[in-house]
Amino acid sequence: MKKIGIIILVAVLTLGVLGAAYAAWGQDLFINGTVSTGHYAVSFKSVTPPTTSNDTLAGLTAVKATTTVADDTVTITITNAFPNYSVAIPYVIQNTGTVPLGVEVSYVTPPPSWLAVDNIGAPANVAASNTASGTIILTCDGTTTPQSSGPVSFSYKFATTQSVP
Repeated sequence: MKKIGIIILVAVLTLGVLGAAYAAWGQDLFINGTVSTGHYAVSFKSVTPPTTSNDTLAGLTAVKATTTVADDTVTITITNAFPNYSVAIPYVIQNTGTVPLGVEVSYVTPPPSWLAVDNIGAPANVAASNTASGTIILTCDGTTTPQSSGPVSFSYKFATTQSVP
């Protein structure tokens, strides 16, 4: 019995010495980090409203095309349009964020089927804190009856499609 007690005592002391040795050689390593993410925001910086057109057809009242801008949406209103009428509306969009972004055009309110809308030079990407420009071309088809539907309005906006990975 005495031998078993001595063996247990030696085993406990050995484990204690090993634990103390391991603790003296061990070291903790801590890594602290901070991550801040960027952001992006797109808006119309400027839209050049077309001047009142002097275009007339058979004595009709002159065509008017006006624009209203609210951050990322431009609303275009056309009054007194006639067949084959066309107008160009230059614009500049701005990314006020800190990361590049992809953009796509979408309608808040779509135009009528007889009005073709083309976006010439529309940017696919806008760099951080940068601008890009294009031109919206509106063309009435050849079958639209002059002044048949009164003023026509639709809204056009740029939406973010991607962020840089």
